Amino acid sequence: MKRVYTKEELVRKNIYMQGSKEIPDSIEVGEELIVVKKGQHSLEIPVNSMRGKAILDRLSYKGELTQEIYL
Repeated sequence: MKRVYTKEELVRKNIYMQGSKEIPDSIEVGEELIVVKKGQHSLEIPVNSMRGKAILDRLSYKGELTQEIYL
């Protein structure tokens, strides 16, 4: 089952394309791959990679990384 995030949903997620610093047009989260699309370009990122886990964390989608502070 895929979950698709649109550009409007990504505005406040702080996810940007590396070269242009623009927000992606969409991000598709699948079982094994995350597909980031901007214009005619697409980037496939494995879900289990550090970059994939960071994206999932930003999207609050099955993220393994935490942004909590323990005192």
